[in-house]
Amino acid sequence: MKSKHAVIETRGDTVDSAKALYETLKRRRAKLGLEHADTLFSMNELGSTLVDDELTKWQQESSKRGGVSDDWLARAGLQMLKSSRYKAAELLLREMLSIREKRDAAHWRTFNAKSLLGGALLGQKKYVEAEPLLLSGYEGMQQREAAIDAQNKIRIPDALERLVLLYTEWHAAEPDKGYDVKAADWQAK
Repeated sequence: MKSKHAVIETRGDTVDSAKALYETLKRRRAKLGLEHADTLFSMNELGSTLVDDELTKWQQESSKRGGVSDDWLARAGLQMLKSSRYKAAELLLREMLSIREKRDAAHWRTFNAKSLLGGALLGQKKYVEAEPLLLSGYEGMQQREAAIDAQNKIRIPDALERLVLLYTEWHAAEPDKGYDVKAADWQAK
């Protein structure tokens, strides 16, 4: 017997497929938690199913139903970053950042959101837009390091790595602007 997802997928209806995947994700998240491999698999499947335009449509429908959590948006956005789907990641991470800024603009997770969004912009070579987010994200987490639990402290070197990458790539695109010096300075940290 085929799963609902498989039947929908063979019909070629990506929006319905995304809805089915989202429902599966919600059930797995409730039953297994966010860190379980099956939940993470569902999240990745949902992200892989949606192309950028469809993601926008799905996101709009999700907002009508009350939206998704900022934690889900963070995980899905990170999956998109890892799979080099930067435009899709940007959509999710902008929404996540908006939620976190409204909830607690001074929390380290808000600064992590800025760094992740900066990473999505960096992936699209939008260096001017990425730079302030990456700087603010790293510096904000660095200042709040004592408040970050041991499991999440990895976010700080991840943010630093994005800064080094920003200036390295920017230097390659505009070699006469001195971005190589900035890349070296951040690398030294």
